[in-house]
Amino acid sequence: METATLLSKEYALQACLKIKSDQTNFLHFNREKPYGKNHDTIPLYHNFLYILSLLRSHQVDYMQEGMRILTHLLYFQNQGMFPNYIHNFPFVRQSPLQVDILAPIMIIYRDYGHLFSDELSNRLKLALIDILEACRQIPVLDTHSELKVNLFAYAYGILFDSEALFPLKSWNEIKVLGSHQLSDLLIFAQLLLKTPMEKEIKKILNLCEKSYHFATRNFSGIQSYELWNGASAKQTLFHHVMNLRHGLQLDEKSDNLMFLSLVDFASLPAVELNSQGDSFFNHMTKVSDCENPLQTIFNYSFATEKDFFHLTSYVGEFEFSSKMIEEGKLEAQFKITKEFDPQLCREPIIKLFISQPEKVKVLVEGKCATTFQANENVSLMMREEEVGLLFHSNNDQSHFLGKVCRSNRPAQVNATKFDAYDLEVAIRSVKWEVGDIITLMIQV
Repeated sequence: METATLLSKEYALQACLKIKSDQTNFLHFNREKPYGKNHDTIPLYHNFLYILSLLRSHQVDYMQEGMRILTHLLYFQNQGMFPNYIHNFPFVRQSPLQVDILAPIMIIYRDYGHLFSDELSNRLKLALIDILEACRQIPVLDTHSELKVNLFAYAYGILFDSEALFPLKSWNEIKVLGSHQLSDLLIFAQLLLKTPMEKEIKKILNLCEKSYHFATRNFSGIQSYELWNGASAKQTLFHHVMNLRHGLQLDEKSDNLMFLSLVDFASLPAVELNSQGDSFFNHMTKVSDCENPLQTIFNYSFATEKDFFHLTSYVGEFEFSSKMIEEGKLEAQFKITKEFDPQLCREPIIKLFISQPEKVKVLVEGKCATTFQANENVSLMMREEEVGLLFHSNNDQSHFLGKVCRSNRPAQVNATKFDAYDLEVAIRSVKWEVGDIITLMIQV
């Protein structure tokens, strides 16, 4: 774990220095357009992460620079809140950003406040009080943000012997929908260090181990909220923490490396590492179960020793149902509820996206093809695995056609019109009737 501690500090600091401006000495980054070429804005949150990275380096010149930047940033607090970017000041708004800023400020004060001057230490303490009060006044907080405020208030109450203590919710009450939520829980679990509830950190670490596929370095839970950057899932803090805990090297070009400054590996409790990984697993999510703007109906995931594949379905307006017939065999049904529209039929009504298309060979009735019809067997040959697809319609009078092509799933965040990172298997209709049921059989 000592190696992970040193590496995490170095990865975080170097990630910050890459976007540091020589003119302002602040980090310049656009949170809304992270893959843009020009980053002229100065985000408050990322610069607090930069301060924490400088302080964690334990090098005098870096630590002095961190204190200097902290002194400047605290002047941008207004009505207890911080603006998204420095140029927005003095305009601030109630947003999840205010909740996120709680963690770095608390960790800075708790771990390094004793090194600051009395004036800076008092200013930082007042900033903590004001931002906690501001977060409490946010009218509507989702369950996840509410938990983060709850954790902060508990840690605050312990640190200052204050009445701000909240009763902690159990980790079991939290429905984890993706690696981003696990990343946030890892961050705010750090606030429980040096408190009587430190044992709660073990729960989140065990949850992370259960959601980590070691062989392919992937999040193995529900994929509906996962974003993709090219041929692989977008890396989050969860991926980085788990990879380091398992002794793996990180790609210095990965996203979100600066968030490692929030994790103190040396203080994390020891939990058993899950280094086996599943050779086959499945996760499905209905739209009704998660408010997902990407409109994912279901995800079907499986892994070999080297590869991690996703069959992700994006569909139009259907009544959807699915069931696992047996191990490795899934049946999904899409019931059409709209009248036939000649304009609508130009676009596919069901799309399946398979990652890593260069490793997939498509066969229709045993022969290479890029089109197929209903009731024809489609085989996806993936190294050691073969996935069989069969689309079936209950109405012989309806007519459905299928195609196979390179494409990009809606979850791709960095694809241009000339990029195609996924293989798309799509079904469109030439004719249908209300009540028609399309059945998709997936066999592994």
